[in-house]
Amino acid sequence: MKRNLLCNSFYIMKVKLLFLVILSFALLICCQREEEIIIGGANDPAPNALVANSPLTQLIARMTQVPTFLDNVLDGTSCFAVQLPVTVIVNSQTIVVNTSSDYQTVQDKKDVSTTDDDIVNFVYPIAIVFKNGTVKNINTSLEFQNAKNNCTPESNLAEISCVRIVYPITLNLYDVNNQLASTLVLRNSSQFFSFVTNLKKTDLTEITYPIMGVNALGNSISIADNNALENFIESAIPQCNSGSTASFLEILKSGSWRVGYFYDDDDDETDEYAGYSFVFNANNTTSVIKTNQNSTGSWSYTTIASGDFIDFSFMDDDLSELEEDWKVIEFSNNSIRFKENTDDDDPSYLTLSKN
Repeated sequence: MKRNLLCNSFYIMKVKLLFLVILSFALLICCQREEEIIIGGANDPAPNALVANSPLTQLIARMTQVPTFLDNVLDGTSCFAVQLPVTVIVNSQTIVVNTSSDYQTVQDKKDVSTTDDDIVNFVYPIAIVFKNGTVKNINTSLEFQNAKNNCTPESNLAEISCVRIVYPITLNLYDVNNQLASTLVLRNSSQFFSFVTNLKKTDLTEITYPIMGVNALGNSISIADNNALENFIESAIPQCNSGSTASFLEILKSGSWRVGYFYDDDDDETDEYAGYSFVFNANNTTSVIKTNQNSTGSWSYTTIASGDFIDFSFMDDDLSELEEDWKVIEFSNNSIRFKENTDDDDPSYLTLSKN
């Protein structure tokens, strides 16, 4: 009898222990779900988080990088810049390029005739500098061509170098439990560029605001949060670079395009449009090419005081998320950058890249 009671007591203890284990596991899952819900909400520990490859971090990278677009008349790439001074030979004429103002001299020499080769030949050795500030010595034309060939695909959008941030600035770094783990002080643009271009999707980092910026007119601007920082950089684009000498419509209707970048609902969804090509025809129709699944669409364009806007419509249901009222933010011969025309705090972003 005592043995049976002992066994029964032991069995009840096992059941209780099992119940406690299950309850603990359920509470853990519940807490994890609750944590997922509050991230990005009113209780977000990092409301100004920097997200890898987001529109804001891309703008920061373009603002803090070494300028590599301005000298394209020399090297034909935005992957790196050639350090000055440098001596070049264009159409049999030797030109010493001491400062960026001499780039126009090179361009003028190229434009003299339509029958010459317009090839810029460097007098070696030269040095090239990449966006992150890394310098590489180049001794031959073959080394120079190899450096260009080894470049990663470019966005073809220029650096935004006429505005800057006042340093130092402080970043808050959070651990896997969303607890503040440490702080990092950035003291120059090179450090900021390196940080945002090496961000991972799993990193949780935020800027400690307010910070100060200096606009294209040299005025100091107080920046209170991520939205203000994005607007500060984005609004400077027309002042910092001229984009293209061709009109937007001329560029849109030339050649074929692909989705180079699509950001929606705080997520990079570019890969969902891999394989699609678009041709925007003069009659406002769109030819959509994807292997053997060709389809059509249409586009419309309006320009008003607040900017240039375009609407897309597609027969392919998989392209429905691209059917927005887009504002043209900037464009070059090879890239067009749009932003959703909305009052929402989290607009979508679209970049078309030339095939």
